[in-house]
Amino acid sequence: MYILGISCFYHHSAAAILEDGEILVFCEEERFSKIKNDASFPQKAIEFCLKEAGINSNKLDYIVFYEKPFLKFERSLMISLKYFPFSLSFFVSSMRNFLTEKLWIKSIIAGRLNLNSEKILFVPHHLSHAATSFYSSPFKRAAYLTLDGVGEWTTGSWGRCFDNKIYPVAEMRYPNSVGLLYSTFTSFLGFKINEGEGKIMAMANKGKAKYMDKMTKIVKLNKDSSIKLNLDYFSFHKSSKHMYSKKFAKEFQDLDEFDLASSLQKCIEEIIFTMLQFIYTKTKMENLVYSGGVALNSIVNAKITKRTPFKRVYIPKNCGDNGGALGCALYVYHHVLS
Repeated sequence: MYILGISCFYHHSAAAILEDGEILVFCEEERFSKIKNDASFPQKAIEFCLKEAGINSNKLDYIVFYEKPFLKFERSLMISLKYFPFSLSFFVSSMRNFLTEKLWIKSIIAGRLNLNSEKILFVPHHLSHAATSFYSSPFKRAAYLTLDGVGEWTTGSWGRCFDNKIYPVAEMRYPNSVGLLYSTFTSFLGFKINEGEGKIMAMANKGKAKYMDKMTKIVKLNKDSSIKLNLDYFSFHKSSKHMYSKKFAKEFQDLDEFDLASSLQKCIEEIIFTMLQFIYTKTKMENLVYSGGVALNSIVNAKITKRTPFKRVYIPKNCGDNGGALGCALYVYHHVLS
């Protein structure tokens, strides 16, 4: 059985092929297009995967996409209506993207690969993340955590993995997002979102966490360890161009950038370690698999076994959206078909 996994149309487009559940090949579109973080349909990556597997598209049993486009469309539409008329630019930009491309993914895949659309399946974004980490890990049993900007509605999730299946327990929903919190500061400090986060992480090592009092104004921890953002400081939920509001800019302007990055890092660490403590208390599992774009924060990752009860941690190399191409295929093979 051959399964092709695809991720695209946001950032880090990629493709992967499984044969009877085994990973044959995985690659990103940017390796061929030479466009950093290429978000386009991964045509060249798919062609490479098929060539390496020694098959053509007619031999594919299933093609799996790493998220559910209609749920993502629902979120964009509902948020646009909720914050109208302030969300007008957000609405126009979102609808242009969805109506010209993102809503027609099944047709695009079927057309590009010249195959029957009945073979095309969709897996929720955060289940794709969870599958990437669990099915590529050495563990038979583990708790899982996923954190990123946003998938469809979900910005983070946790659950249990055992008997080769993934069982979600709870999720955090948009607009409350650890990933978008980090990306807002990335934008504020003058770096490109989905590229500059690593630079902010590096800056944190050169500063001191002097501004934790300001951090508590914009984000709160709930009893279930999820977070709540004070949306007065943000604009990503109603603007297609700006992540932060004038109130945010006033609060953080003229502060030392390195100390601000360090304060953000400490804030993120406190959130994630609180989440992991809560997850361990609920699951009592000593193994953790962790994925999503936030899992690229190596400073946090190095402290997990020191700051939480988890004894063993697995984080896949491709834990961001690129790895979603692999995760959605693995999820269909192991959880859906097995």
